[in-house]
Amino acid sequence: MDRENLESKFKRMQLAYRNLFLGSLELLELNSLFWTEKLLLRLVNSLSRKRLQALKDVLAEGGDNEDNVLLRENMMEAQVVAALGGHQLGSWETAEEADGYQAVCLICDGSVFVSEKTIYSILTDSCTG
Repeated sequence: MDRENLESKFKRMQLAYRNLFLGSLELLELNSLFWTEKLLLRLVNSLSRKRLQALKDVLAEGGDNEDNVLLRENMMEAQVVAALGGHQLGSWETAEEADGYQAVCLICDGSVFVSEKTIYSILTDSCTG
């Protein structure tokens, strides 16, 4: 397989994984699913996010634009997981010590950090407020 065909195949894979990622986020936002469905959708979401990152590295296209997409996707995922736990996140603020953003729960003061590459949450599974 020549380089052009291989790149085309990777771009089709990237589109498919992006659709899986965004579709799973939309379904999770509905918050009207059984816990088994939520678990499977979180798995699909996590797997597709990892595949998108790997494909991004392989394709090495439009770094800044793609990083912004991944940052927005990580923010959305953090908001979904927080909402599923009953948390109410405030606005995203720049985390100056690290290259990313942080939001704090308005009820319990727990926080979540996101960047293009990671999501780090110290929110409890269910909000205590």
